[in-house]
Parts: sequence; structure tokens; C-alpha cells
Amino acid sequence: MMLDGMIRLVAWTQNDSYKSLEEVLSIPEEKWKEKLQEYGVTNYVLISTCNRFEIYYSSPADLNGIFKEESALKMSGSQALEHLFRVTAGLESMSVGEHEILHQVKEAFDKATSEKHAHDPLAFIFRRALSSGKLVRKDTDISKGKVSIPALSMDILQKKFGVSGRRVAVVGTGKMASDILKYIQKLGPKQIIVLGRSDDKTAAFAKAFKVRWKNISSIGNVINENDVVVTATSSKDLLVKRGMISGKEQRKVFLDISNPRNVEAPEESDFYDLIDLASLKPILERNRSNKVKEISHAKEIVDLQTESIISKLSKLEMENLIASLYKRAEELKEHEISKLKRALASGVDFEDALEAMSSALVKKLLASQTEVLRNVHGTRVTGDIREAIEGAYFGKPTKTSSKKSRGRRDNQNQQDQTPQLSRTP
Repeated sequence: MMLDGMIRLVAWTQNDSYKSLEEVLSIPEEKWKEKLQEYGVTNYVLISTCNRFEIYYSSPADLNGIFKEESALKMSGSQALEHLFRVTAGLESMSVGEHEILHQVKEAFDKATSEKHAHDPLAFIFRRALSSGKLVRKDTDISKGKVSIPALSMDILQKKFGVSGRRVAVVGTGKMASDILKYIQKLGPKQIIVLGRSDDKTAAFAKAFKVRWKNISSIGNVINENDVVVTATSSKDLLVKRGMISGKEQRKVFLDISNPRNVEAPEESDFYDLIDLASLKPILERNRSNKVKEISHAKEIVDLQTESIISKLSKLEMENLIASLYKRAEELKEHEISKLKRALASGVDFEDALEAMSSALVKKLLASQTEVLRNVHGTRVTGDIREAIEGAYFGKPTKTSSKKSRGRRDNQNQQDQTPQLSRTP
């Protein structure tokens, strides 16, 4: 399998088309798995975050038509591999250098591994990409300061509206919700309540933070009982619609860091404000411009890492090809030996049978090579192949070895002439 078949990518990201990304994220993961099965793809990793959905797979198949949308990115081989390494380094994130993406890629890979649909060479590539992402954060300051979406969004919320003394509801029990809850608790809210779908998981989550909890089915009442509502879920549907929000109480603030969005955007007449991912763009752009040097250093590391793994994969591919050639030769040998034994058992003269076996082996072993040679065109290519074959089969020196030989002779001649030049008559 060539490098193009070792890793391929179909992706939708926040940067390319928010609308199509929302549509893609609304499709259940099981549907994607069923679709991949239809294409005969069994070696893959699905990465789904609030601002990207990516399918990495190892197969010669082209997933044309898996989702009819022009904004889908399609890459293969070194291009797809480099993209993955840039993703784990945080270079493709909305918030450059964020830590979360490394954790999310690892979770996606671990899940694919446990479900037994991620194996070599794709698994090898992912392990190296994760190591590269860690190295970037170790050797650069790209992740220094507030770089996470939860940290930056809480900054906006605190500066514009404040959290101290307010009643806060957090919808979600995942890592993003966990991260944002840690920030909220430091800002002195009056009370906090957590909402989730699973009672057991939500209760355990709330207990860890020592806060109250309710099932998400109570969201209508909860959003109207609180001043600040944070949504950080993987829900594919709107959880908060305009008609659910009462205008009787104090004006409310919603912080929605989910994608697809969980909260319907307000109109001028509505009694609430919304901070969403789009609100973060000016801050994210400023952070990126302040880290030009670190981004450049991170790119250098990524380039070195990708060059290294491409070299290793190329060598591995060649070793696998050589192993296949030897295996095929062994199969031919065993087949011809069996024919020889049958011929001898039927009374064929040993010399005649041996000659027949030898001739058959020579023809079968060289048939594919001679076919390739007949189809080769171009003076330079033909010359290079002829030179390599002559060196391998007939012991004739190649241009490279000839140059080395000439170099050695030139050096020797120079050494022989040096004493003569220094002699006195």
C-alpha cells in the first residue's frame, strides 16, 4: 500500500464552512460507521469536536459521495499526515496551541482502538502524531497563557456581565463543561446547578464539584431560575429555544460553547444575551498574532516529525514489498518442487524433470519484471532501471559506484603524485 493509501482524510472544520459543519455534526456517529462499512473501510479514526469533524482512514477507497458538500476537505498521503500532525500541535485550532485538541485526538484514537477499527499503519501514524503534539507543547510556548475555549469564553463573560453573586446553570457533564465549571467556581457565584442526560453520570459529576444537579428534562424551569446559563454539550439539537426564555426576571446571559450551537440566537426584542464561539474570534485572532514566533517554531517541529515518519513509512513499505516478493518466490518454488516430484513419480527422467522445473522458475520469476521493463518509457527512466538491473544481475558498477571508484582512483593518483612534486632533482 502506497502512502496515499496508508492515510486519507475527509474533513469539515469551523474555518471552512460553519453551516456544513453543523450539518455533519448532527449526523450520529453510528451512521458514519455504517457508511464507512459500505465503502469497505475498516481501518479508521473519527475525530469530532465543537469545531471539526474529521475522518482519517487507511484504504485505497475514495469516499466520493459520503457527504455531498463542496466545503469538505479531502487529502491523502503526506498531505493528510501533515494535517493530522498540525491538528495535534494545536496549529489548526480556533485557539492556537490549545491543550484540548490533543486530549480529543487521543480519546478518538483510544476509542477507535478499543472498537478494533484502528490498526497499523494508521495506528502507528496516530501514535506518532500524539507524541509530536506533546513535543510541540514541551519545546515551545505555543500553549502558554489562556488558550482554551473555556478560559477565553469565561474571560468575556466575566468582563461583560460578571459571575460573582449570580445564579449559574451549567448544561453538560463532559470535559468542556468540567473545565468551565472550574473557572466559574473561582469567580464566587451565588449558586451552581448542573444539568445532564444521565442521572448517574450527572450526580457523580455534581458530587465531584459539590454542586446541585437535575436531569436535562428540567432545562425549561432551570434556565428561568438562573441568571447565567452555560451550555457545553455534544447535543446535535437546539436545547434552548427563544420561546423557552422568560422575560419576567432579570436579563439573562447565555454562554454557548457547543457546536452545533445549543442556544437559539436572540432577536432585538428578546430578554437575553448570547456569547457563542463567533464572539471569540477577535480574541483568537489577537492571540494568534501574538504567537507568530512560537507558531513558526511549532511548524518546524511538525515538519521534522512528519519528514521522519514519512521516511520510516517509505522504508516499511519497501520492506513489506521485498517480503512479499520473497513470499511469492517461495510459493513458486514449492509449486515447482511439487510438480517435479509428480513428474519423477510418473517416470520422467530426472535430468528432464529438473530442466523443466528450472525453466519454469526462471520464466515465472522474471515474467513480471520483464513486463514492467517493456512498459517503461523515457530515456532517463529506462537508463536508470537498466543500470540498476545490470548492477544487480551482472555485477556491473552503477554510475554512483563508478563515481566513487573514480574518486578513489583520483585520490590515489594525487597521493602518488604528491611525493614526486616535492622531490628535488
